[in-house]
Amino acid sequence: MKRLLFVAAAVMVCLPLAAQSQAGSVYVSDLFNTGVDASGNPLGNDTIGDSHYQLVSVPGGTSQILVRSGGGFPFPYWLAPDLLSAWIGPNDLGTPPNTDDLNGPVGLYDYRTTFSIGPILNPNMVRISGGVVTAGGVSADNQIVGIKLNGRLVVPANTSNNSSTGHTQFTQFYPFDITNGYLTGTNTLDFLVHNDRYPLPGDNPTGLRVEMSSTDVTSGTIPTLFNTGVNQFGQPLANDHLGDPHYTLVSVPGGTSQVMVRSAGGFPFPYWLGPDSASAWIGPNDPGTTPNVDDLNGPVGPYDYQTTFNLTGFDPTSVVISGGISGPGGWSTDNQGIAILLNGHQVWGPNNYDNGDPAGHAQYAQFFPFSIDAYSDPYFSTGINTLDFIVNNDYNPAGGDNPTGLRVEMTGTANYAALANSQIIPEPLSVIFFGTGLVAVGGFVARRRMLRKV
Repeated sequence: MKRLLFVAAAVMVCLPLAAQSQAGSVYVSDLFNTGVDASGNPLGNDTIGDSHYQLVSVPGGTSQILVRSGGGFPFPYWLAPDLLSAWIGPNDLGTPPNTDDLNGPVGLYDYRTTFSIGPILNPNMVRISGGVVTAGGVSADNQIVGIKLNGRLVVPANTSNNSSTGHTQFTQFYPFDITNGYLTGTNTLDFLVHNDRYPLPGDNPTGLRVEMSSTDVTSGTIPTLFNTGVNQFGQPLANDHLGDPHYTLVSVPGGTSQVMVRSAGGFPFPYWLGPDSASAWIGPNDPGTTPNVDDLNGPVGPYDYQTTFNLTGFDPTSVVISGGISGPGGWSTDNQGIAILLNGHQVWGPNNYDNGDPAGHAQYAQFFPFSIDAYSDPYFSTGINTLDFIVNNDYNPAGGDNPTGLRVEMTGTANYAALANSQIIPEPLSVIFFGTGLVAVGGFVARRRMLRKV
């Protein structure tokens, strides 16, 4: 009875701890090193098969896997055994004079493992690495040609230790780091190994060894936030390109609302801030009126340039968007930057630089910094958000329309939402105590097992 009371008390104490562990970790429980059992312990030497890895492609011979965890050729040439992983390779005796296990013909071998990301986890939060966050990495005989995640190459070929007799990448671990490209549900990880030509005829040893772990990525950049005048890859559009795929003129004082891109050459250069590889000027596609006949002209008054970005999968209370604060960039305008609006709320401006100049505000020769953060400006929301840059085209002493435009270089970051794909449903108090109590006890046991796994 006393032991039962002790266990119950332990469960109660562990409740907050268990809740934190579930909410703050995206540990991938079915990610394994090469040549280990379900508890993460190396399999016995010469075990046939690895339950976590398959040879899905070979240049010839067998696709059956053999584990080499200690003793026998290719040791001592290969990286020595430890308690976290073992070598795996084709169970092929080879051809004379190279008659031994883990042999195969010259060519490419594809070793595949699979793992799962549950529906309550945000796949953007997963990071799998070896030799970066923790010890380990990847070692191969002969060359690591690449690592693919869900069919996409995420780690390029390793060119280390190239020699006339092939790559000798089997004496040490090489680090790798994969921070994006994960999916909810089943994921595949392919390690591509090339067996090089051997000076002697016939097949020769080849194999793979991997030690890796999964950790959390807590924050990332907002991929749908773009600078002015760029394509979907963030590269400046061609000069005089009509339209900006990410910005629209939602309000003008007159003339056209069609946007034109000015990325290099032509008026208003050299008066405007010069081109670079991160952004371009945008303005109304209006030839103006005499004597100011050129593109990017417009009548005096305010222009509203609007862009949208998506915070799905991010925590909207953690967003920071800035330009020119901790790095290059900012906003530049012809003439005055009146305001920046986030979802209709003014969060920056006006910029009063050069106020009082009879020819208007000359805010087009440089970038001016700005910053929007969720703590000071709590207007971000899950899903689609709008950002408006309000620019005023000042009076032109020469009369008629005159040049006006906007240029923005910025970055946005936010924490990932750990439970992006789930909803928390309130439970009766008794169910919470019972359910989370079992999780806490189970979590304690699982934790002891996890320490033996990666």
